[in-house]
Amino acid sequence: MESTLGLVIAWSLIVFFTASRIPPWRHCFELLEPKHRYAAKGNPLTEPFHCAVRIVIHSPCYKKIHDDYCVTKRHLKSKSQEFISYTIRKFCNCLEAKGIKCFSDLSIGSLLAIVASFKSSNPRSISRLVLAIGHFFEYLNSEDLSDITFPFSLLHVQQRSKRIPSYSKQEVKALLHACNRSTPSGKRGYAIILLAVTCGLRQCDIQKLTLQSIDWHTYKLLVLQEKTQSYVTLPLLSETGDAVAEYILNARPRNCESDRIFVSIDNPNQEMGHSACKHLLERLERRAHLKSLNGRGFHSLRRSTATWLAESGVPVTDIAQILGHRGMHSVDKYISANARMRRCCLGFEGIQVESEVYL
Repeated sequence: MESTLGLVIAWSLIVFFTASRIPPWRHCFELLEPKHRYAAKGNPLTEPFHCAVRIVIHSPCYKKIHDDYCVTKRHLKSKSQEFISYTIRKFCNCLEAKGIKCFSDLSIGSLLAIVASFKSSNPRSISRLVLAIGHFFEYLNSEDLSDITFPFSLLHVQQRSKRIPSYSKQEVKALLHACNRSTPSGKRGYAIILLAVTCGLRQCDIQKLTLQSIDWHTYKLLVLQEKTQSYVTLPLLSETGDAVAEYILNARPRNCESDRIFVSIDNPNQEMGHSACKHLLERLERRAHLKSLNGRGFHSLRRSTATWLAESGVPVTDIAQILGHRGMHSVDKYISANARMRRCCLGFEGIQVESEVYL
């Protein structure tokens, strides 16, 4: 029985490796092979990590323009560079499929038809695609490669905004109470949750805090935001500062060579993993017996902070500065759960609809 099973496994391996060396079969295996999330990181001309097959530009003219344009975007974050490269390659592929060999032969009608076709293939990122194509044509016009001056800002694509569930004050108290502060991991988790709730910090910004980020004399926190690459100074509440100090003095590994505040408990010289805060929150929810809601995660703590500030009467401009947003409208999705604002909504009584109703 064992010899028969071994023979079957051996033949299966032979068939697999033989098939993978034949060009048609090997091509199929490469297409089905899942791509690692960080495989494209660091290369501005690579495919975004969520795409399994790379889009290739066949026209030498389009490829050179694509490469030259990507060089001008190297100051952006790697993920932004990847998305821009993906958008331009996808757009040039559509031009090649339509037989358009250069940008000077492109008409506004063909341009709008291509942009409209993106909505079915990329429904969630269509707004970013349109914006990227608009910036690309600004570059083409500056290089005298195209004479199309279409106002892409008018192509407003209406999308349903993502609702971010928040935590109530009682739920946050339950999460903090679930932290076992007699252990190093519990002290670390307690400090992380307090930083997220009282300062409204993102997960990535908390993990990148260094020992130099806190001014203990003024109790202020200086944060370089990963998303906007801009600095924001926030007041550090006494309870939050005490929790961070307790972790640094009595829980953080002594032999740690990294200047990051929060490091791995098991390996002192290793930084916290990308999903460490997510797993921390999941463990605390189970200990606190909180109901897991769809879409609620570590970022929900940031939404809770904005909601509580709005309920306390803090102006939207101040909330935007605290959260580190560049525009006030970015705060809208965070404070939409404010019950006081919902009471200000007016009904349609006494308003006569004469022509059309948009749903």
